[in-house]
Amino acid sequence: MGRVTTPAGLAWSRERSRLIGIGYRMLGDLGEAEDVVSDVALAALRREGSGAAVRSWEAWLTTVCVRRCIDRLRKLHASREAYPGPWLPEPVATERLPDEVAAGRELLSIAMLHLAEQLDPHTRAAIVLHRALGLTASEIGSVLERSPAAVRQLISRGERRLQPREQLPMRAAARGGRAPRPCDRSR
Repeated sequence: MGRVTTPAGLAWSRERSRLIGIGYRMLGDLGEAEDVVSDVALAALRREGSGAAVRSWEAWLTTVCVRRCIDRLRKLHASREAYPGPWLPEPVATERLPDEVAAGRELLSIAMLHLAEQLDPHTRAAIVLHRALGLTASEIGSVLERSPAAVRQLISRGERRLQPREQLPMRAAARGGRAPRPCDRSR
């Protein structure tokens, strides 16, 4: 097999491990993440072959990877609803995960992946891009096609959903508010 020398191919080669990391954090399955990243490589080569201009291959690859993960999450969610038992994400040893330095370690735990399963795909993408890659709301907004304010709201709501239940009353009390009771329907 020959060496990749096209701009899209070179960018994909440089970004591959980071893209797999994004895919794994969003999908919770390394095999699914690798499939998405392979699809992204083909899309990049098709895009380059069409002659369409790409200002930043890194940004383009990240955007396409996140969008494909969102699509895959929607499909996986439908198939997991038919699964007879509880679905647990595939744990991966952290030393095997690419781009580990940039990743927040708490996102790699199986408990965090299980909690992230409860988030809708756009919220999950916003949290992964914010926590693992340190992207700003504006940068995430361009990937998700949302305003920075909407992205901040996604992140805020997602962060609240990811908090363990026993921490929620303490957080409310720390802010000076009253802690909601489990049967309190007014909130």
